[in-house]
Amino acid sequence: MQPSLEVAAVVAIWVEVLLYGIYTCLFFESVYIMLKKRSTSALSAKVFLCSTILMYLVATAHIVINLFRLLRGFVLNVDPKGADDYIWDFTRWENIAHNILLCLMTWLGDALVIYRCYIVWNNNFYIIALPLILLVLSIAINIMLLWWFTHNTVTLATSIPWMNTIYPLAFVQNVLTTGMISLKIWRQHRVSSASGVIDSASRLSLINIMRIIVESAMIYTVQLMILIILYPLHHNAQFIVQSAVVPSIGKSF
Repeated sequence: MQPSLEVAAVVAIWVEVLLYGIYTCLFFESVYIMLKKRSTSALSAKVFLCSTILMYLVATAHIVINLFRLLRGFVLNVDPKGADDYIWDFTRWENIAHNILLCLMTWLGDALVIYRCYIVWNNNFYIIALPLILLVLSIAINIMLLWWFTHNTVTLATSIPWMNTIYPLAFVQNVLTTGMISLKIWRQHRVSSASGVIDSASRLSLINIMRIIVESAMIYTVQLMILIILYPLHHNAQFIVQSAVVPSIGKSF
C-alpha cells in the first residue's frame, strides 16, 4: 500500500515547508555567529560562510519551485493528461529546475563534508581521495541522466541502472567522511585525555563534538537509506523523503 502521487506531493510540500522553517531559524543564527563571534579571515571560515549562504539560497529556490509545481500540476491542471504526466515531463523548465536544485544541494552538502574532513585531517588529500571520487561519479551520473531525460536520447530501461546508483553513492560517501571525521576526533580525544589536557566531563570535550557531528549527519544518512529502499520499489513516499532531504542537508551544516 502506498499513497497516491497527489497525496505524496501535498505531504512532501508540507514536510519541506516545516523543515525549511526550522532551517531558516538555524541559518540566520549560524550566519550571525559566523560573522560576529568568529574570525572570517581564515580560508576555511570563508568557505563555510559562503557555502552556508549558497545552500540556503538553493533550498529557498527549491521550495519555491516545488510550490509552483504543486499548483500547476495538481490545482491548475495544466497538463490535460494528468498530474503524473506533468511531474515526469522534463520538457517543462520547472521540472528540470527542481531536479537540478536537488542535485546542487546534495553536491554542496557532500562537498562541504569532504572539505570538513580534509581540514580535520590536517589537509591530508589522501584521506578524502575516495570520497572525492565518489562525489565526482555522482555528479557525472546526475548530469548524464539530466541530459538524457531532457533530450530523450535513451530508453527508461537503459537509464534505470544508472538511476539506482545515485543514492548508494551519496550514502557511502557520507558514511565514509563522517566516519573519518569521527575517527580523527576520537583519536585526538584519547591523546589529549591521556596527557591530561582535556576533562572528559567537560561540555566542550572532543567526544561531545564528535557526538554532535555524528547526530547531525545521521539525519541525512537515514534519509538516504530510506531512499535506497523506496526508489527501486517505485514507492511514492520517496517524493516525501526527497523534499525533506533539501532542508535537512542545510540543517546538518
